[in-house]
Order: sequence, then structure tokens, then C-alpha cells
Amino acid sequence: MTASKQPKYTIGQSVRIAGIPTIYRIDDYELINGSHVYHLEGTPTTSLYAEDTLEPVEEDHDIIAVELEPMFDVGESVTIDGVPSVYRVIDMYPEFVYELQDVETGEIIEMDETVLAPASATKSNGEAVKMAKENAREQSAKEAAERKAKRKQQREDIDNLLDIANWNRKKYEETGDEAFREKEREQYKKIAELTMDNA
Repeated sequence: MTASKQPKYTIGQSVRIAGIPTIYRIDDYELINGSHVYHLEGTPTTSLYAEDTLEPVEEDHDIIAVELEPMFDVGESVTIDGVPSVYRVIDMYPEFVYELQDVETGEIIEMDETVLAPASATKSNGEAVKMAKENAREQSAKEAAERKAKRKQQREDIDNLLDIANWNRKKYEETGDEAFREKEREQYKKIAELTMDNA
């Protein structure tokens, strides 16, 4: 038997994580090792939820999502990991992406929050640049590396658990033995716990 590649849920659909009353809306999904995993609106970008860990919700329910506050506000001065220049936040987009303007050159770029660190808006440009050089290496680089390592490890853990779940699914389809089906469900439960721990 060949599993369908069509996702069970669609972008914009209301769902809840099994056993949790909070309702979310799906804003993206991807196919990993033959199984669909989903990102839920209002959750960190690193959190992915396996199909079997989600439950559909009637569309007339109000959406109750976890609201995450952005780290920086419009007008705030920031630095980028490994870059000595100082930037000012001029706009914000979904998923905590910021539009930044270089305070010296006027260049405008977009950057993810995970590589940004605060810079003192009250200091002169020269002082801010000096602070950026010192702090970017000591703080921002370390924090960004930790976040990237955590995201990479989570993805690897999900991949491994999905491999185990898919193997048990195939054995269940071949033998009909419910023990394989139960082991498959255990892996999806572990994936749900993993994504919640990293939320």
C-alpha cells in the first residue's frame, strides 16, 4: 500500500494539538521522509507538528493562538551577528522578519530576528559601532549559534522519529499487527512532546 502524498490539513485550516485545548491555524507544511509536518500560526518557526498529533477543529471556533512578542520595535537600533554596522528597525513582517536601515549608509535590508541584537540608540554612531564589534562576537554570535544548533538538532530528532514511525507503519500494513501501529503512534507522540518542549 502506498501512502498518499496529499496533506491531511491545508493552510488556513483550524486545528488543535491532541490533548491541548488551544486552537491554532496552519500557516505552512512540508514533506519530511514521506510524512507531512505542519507549522502552526503563533508558534516558533522551529516548531513542526506531525500529522497524527493534530486534530481538526470546526471553522466556527474562535482562534486562540500563542502570541509571541517581537524582540525589537520600529525605531530601535540593532546590530547583526558578525556585522559591525548599526541598523535601525523601520518595519516588521510576519515570522519576526525585520526591515532594517543602515544608520550610516542608508542601505535597507531584511533580516530574521534570530541574528539580531540590541544596540544603544542613545550612543553616537562611533560608540554604537564599537559596541557592536564587541558584543556581536561575545553575545549575538553565541546566542545565534545556540539557536541554530537547537533548530538543527530538533529537525534531526524529528527526522529520526519519522523514520521509525514510517518503518512501523509499513510493518503494520504488511502484517496487520497492532503492535506496529502502536509503536508508530508512540513516535508521533514523541514528536509532539519534542516540538512542545522547544516552543
